[in-house]
Amino acid sequence: MASIAVIGDGQSIQCFRSVGFATFAAPDGKTGAEQLRRAVREGYEIVFITETLSVVLKDIIQKYKSHPTPAIIPIPSVEGNLGYGMAAIKSNVEKAVGVDILKD
Repeated sequence: MASIAVIGDGQSIQCFRSVGFATFAAPDGKTGAEQLRRAVREGYEIVFITETLSVVLKDIIQKYKSHPTPAIIPIPSVEGNLGYGMAAIKSNVEKAVGVDILKD
């Protein structure tokens, strides 16, 4: 099984701990950047990160896109869905397929 980490505010990530994922609390962008670098350094293959942090850390996340791991996947926080994660998925699918197959 792949090693999985979840980064975000404490309330959004606590449920992931109960299913065995490593969790890294990050109440702000500075801490989020540190936790993302830590997750990469520790070899996590999949990193879920709350959309709120994904927006703030988009430049750092972009640097890892050319690497096979980790897969960095934005997820909604308890504050709700910002649409950032779906927009990123749509963009990646369109690059891979050549057309937007996930139209609303």
